[in-house]
Amino acid sequence: MESLIQIVDILKQPELRMLRGYYKVKQNKEPSKKLELLNLITSGKVKTDKEAIELLYGKTNATSGYSHLKERLKTDLLNTILFLNPEKIYKTIFAKKKLECRKLIIQADLLYNRSEKEMGKGLLKKALSMAIKYEFPNLEMEIRSTLREEASFEGKAQIYWEHTRRMEKCLILQQAIFNTKTHFYNIKYINKSTLNTLNQNKISISDALVEIEEYIKKTKSVRVRYWYYFIAVNYYINIEKNHQKGIELQIEFIHLIEKEAAVKSKSALAGTNMQLAHVYLLINEYEKALKPAQKAVNTFRKDSFNFLRALEIQFWAHLRNQDLEAAEEDVRTAFKHKNISKSAYFSAKWNYLKANLMFLIGDLSAAHEFLLQSDELTKDKTGWYIGFKLLLIYITFEQGNYYWLESQLENFRKLLSRNKNVNLNRAKTIHKIAHALLQNDGDFSKVKEINKKDIKLLQDAKGDMQWDPTGYEVVRFDDWFCKKI
Repeated sequence: MESLIQIVDILKQPELRMLRGYYKVKQNKEPSKKLELLNLITSGKVKTDKEAIELLYGKTNATSGYSHLKERLKTDLLNTILFLNPEKIYKTIFAKKKLECRKLIIQADLLYNRSEKEMGKGLLKKALSMAIKYEFPNLEMEIRSTLREEASFEGKAQIYWEHTRRMEKCLILQQAIFNTKTHFYNIKYINKSTLNTLNQNKISISDALVEIEEYIKKTKSVRVRYWYYFIAVNYYINIEKNHQKGIELQIEFIHLIEKEAAVKSKSALAGTNMQLAHVYLLINEYEKALKPAQKAVNTFRKDSFNFLRALEIQFWAHLRNQDLEAAEEDVRTAFKHKNISKSAYFSAKWNYLKANLMFLIGDLSAAHEFLLQSDELTKDKTGWYIGFKLLLIYITFEQGNYYWLESQLENFRKLLSRNKNVNLNRAKTIHKIAHALLQNDGDFSKVKEINKKDIKLLQDAKGDMQWDPTGYEVVRFDDWFCKKI
């Protein structure tokens, strides 16, 4: 009964009305029983088989007829899903067209079996055009198999061999897509647990890219190129640290999604623009980050978590471009989002960003208030918790509360010392300078002279002193320090 109720809950009211109408037209004993059982479920009068049997048959013990009735109702319910444009539930054109193509193949098969070959062939040709345009090689194989068989019966050798050659190409394309997607999933999920070193992973991805490039030359496949860009962009940005190459590939990726029907998707377009904006931020190209960030925000569905992620990238772009008013508007939009309260992490993260924004505006009281509301971040011992402690130190310095500052700096030192396997040289250098400020009663000019090498290292932000414009050091320490002189 549980699975039957689940299927009923999935169906929309127009689908249930259509099934009820069918049962009412087909007036014999079983449809009326199926209709009765369906109505009992939709009205909430039955939750168990025992309740259903008693109301349907006036008995409490199970009958074989009831089991068959359930199965036939389940079959009817599942068949109903295929009516009333089920492709509407899919968000991408690719998924919609794939279902539409499958439906055409099934309809054609039914027409062939009812001796309506010409009409069936017309549907197959329509499906074939769709399979070629959107790169469904498995479906193209199925369609051509039927058309090739018919051509052989009719003695049409030229058509037969044309289908055969194309089917051979479909096999190559299908294998190329399969292998490329396998590489993608291996790289994203499997290699992390099977490869021992970063160098092994780098070699594995590099070899995969060479192989996929050969598939692209051989098949000219849009879908292969789609998965290739996913892998290549991340490889050049995150492993090779060649951000310029990564940006070039990402722009090509965006153009591919905009142009090619086989991979066109609003969510993919939004995601690639969001990633492009993020990369621009990482290389301090803040103005260039604005446009793709805004495009991502405007393209994702407003009620999705991805919209919140894109909104955060837009916040960073506004913040790094010194547009604090626009950044504050991003925060307001985030707090109005229906999903913000569903994730303690998301809520804490936005409170933390708001706290930093209030600090930059100069409202220390609000900064402290929002910081305390982001205490969920204290569970993250290597990243945002460090930022939490750092902002607290800034606020305490600004308030001139040196009594509390000493204990805060000691807690900060202990936090950094507990993280042995993470590069925290920048954070440790910040602690060193902040501690020097405490020892010298907040004399920034004096501390600058004493620690000028360390401050220069923070300003240069190279190697293990690198600063992440979208990371936990929202208010950059060396900027804040120098402004105090």
